[in-house]
Amino acid sequence: MKKILLIASVFVGFFTACPQPPTIMTETVEISEWSIGQKDGSLVVQWTDPSVDNLKSISVVTRLGEEVVDEGSVEPGTQTYTIPKDKVKVGESYLITIFGLDSENNKTAETAVPHTVSSANLLFESVNVYDRYAELKIASDASSQLTLEYGSQSIPINNGTTDIRIDDLKPGQTYIFTLRTENHSAATFTRKTMLFWDDFAYSTPEDLTASRWIWCKRENSTQENHWSFSMRGEGNAERVLFNKEEGVNFLRLEGYYKGAEKNPENMLGAGVRSQNCFYFTFGKVEIRFRFKDSLPGSFPALWMMPQNADPGCANNGSWPYGGEIDIMERVHSRPWLVYNTAHTENWSTAGNGYAGESSQYNVAGKQNGSGKAEDWNKWNIVGIEWSRGGLQWYVNGVRTKWIPAEDNLGNYPFTEKSSFYLIMNMSVARSGFVGMAEPGFYNYIDIDYVKVTPNADTIVQECPYYTSGGAQ
Repeated sequence: MKKILLIASVFVGFFTACPQPPTIMTETVEISEWSIGQKDGSLVVQWTDPSVDNLKSISVVTRLGEEVVDEGSVEPGTQTYTIPKDKVKVGESYLITIFGLDSENNKTAETAVPHTVSSANLLFESVNVYDRYAELKIASDASSQLTLEYGSQSIPINNGTTDIRIDDLKPGQTYIFTLRTENHSAATFTRKTMLFWDDFAYSTPEDLTASRWIWCKRENSTQENHWSFSMRGEGNAERVLFNKEEGVNFLRLEGYYKGAEKNPENMLGAGVRSQNCFYFTFGKVEIRFRFKDSLPGSFPALWMMPQNADPGCANNGSWPYGGEIDIMERVHSRPWLVYNTAHTENWSTAGNGYAGESSQYNVAGKQNGSGKAEDWNKWNIVGIEWSRGGLQWYVNGVRTKWIPAEDNLGNYPFTEKSSFYLIMNMSVARSGFVGMAEPGFYNYIDIDYVKVTPNADTIVQECPYYTSGGAQ
């Protein structure tokens, strides 16, 4: 993104020979998010499938002491298993084990959960855990007082169906929530909080920039071919809208060509960044978005830049030495595809228009696949997972691109000593790479949500979003 936009499409697909990451499941993979509740005398076990490509099944084994009283398997995506009421007894304590198998019968680590059966119906009907808060729906017909416990907190709960919001959680932490009757532990779930969440349920641009985001700056306004020449100045919220459609809140970033005169100063776009607000080291980013049209000169992008570059990077980690991760870019020349790209010292020549380490994918996640521009007018999800092992891109849940980590900052500066922030923008341009915007141009990108979740390697940063609620 920060390179000059004179890139030729000859570089598309440059990295096709890169080896793919291992897909065989190992015992380091585990099912870390699960819940156990009770309904009509049966036990209801729920979980989140582990992120592996070749998951074949999830098995649930229930033991009373050494005796196996029930076992069964379900296909990936089911994420629910019911232990029949004739297999369990009120007052007995069982050990419920959950694990996955891949297509070669490799086994994940076992998640073992103790559970004591109550006579009451007690169930977490829905669980939504975000970065600093959780929304729960609890169903119960217990005759005694209920208590919800998590961390060092304890909250009394009414019987019946209850909606609960918890606002004192910490990002990137694992919480075990237990719903207890006076005599027994009756329902439990565990979740790890997100690192970052925004669903853009705002009313004004001032709400948007209160804690999570700041505006992208307008730079190089006389250069038609520079990505940021069309960005707003600080505090100019003219091209940001908040909408709600079919129950979905979303942020709209607009780009347009003001007036009839062909002047770079009249090409205006919109962009926000989490720089100095939120940044992270290792984790998974997912963004749900859609486009209006594919027009010459449109240049929407979702990407990441270093808040803190690895201290070993050349030139104090300035671009491109500190790295750049483009989760998604789209240009008019091939509007049915989006770019997944990384830039580093050796994969970009600043000012010379080199395309970096780039490949293109359709909405099905197929490299250079066929499709229509209209495929991106509907809601789609792109993402990237950053770990100690490398960078993995995703399009609608399909892994598209993989760059393995290596001990060479010129090739790979995305280390544990670096941290990155998010950028979302709708630029307008006149160049051979993205097409030639003309007076009358109007386009936008809509963002439904931005989600950043931790993985096993995540280093939680003490960024201002966590410590003081906003930028410093």
